[in-house]
Amino acid sequence: MEPGLTDRDAELEKQMLAICDEVLALPSAERDDYLAARCAGRPALRAGVESLLQAIDDSGHFLKLEVDEQEL
Repeated sequence: MEPGLTDRDAELEKQMLAICDEVLALPSAERDDYLAARCAGRPALRAGVESLLQAIDDSGHFLKLEVDEQEL
């Protein structure tokens, strides 16, 4: 756990990262509905996930791992 984070903050961060990974694995057309369902009733969770997704999108290819299928 990062210094200064409460157990609750750490759990929220863990959930945000997990949901972010789940959303990124989906086709773009399905992401908003999935995010709405997964974060229903938890606006802070949704805002955190959306912030992470925006940061990834803004980073361009910096944070994305591209693998040539032939290398697998």
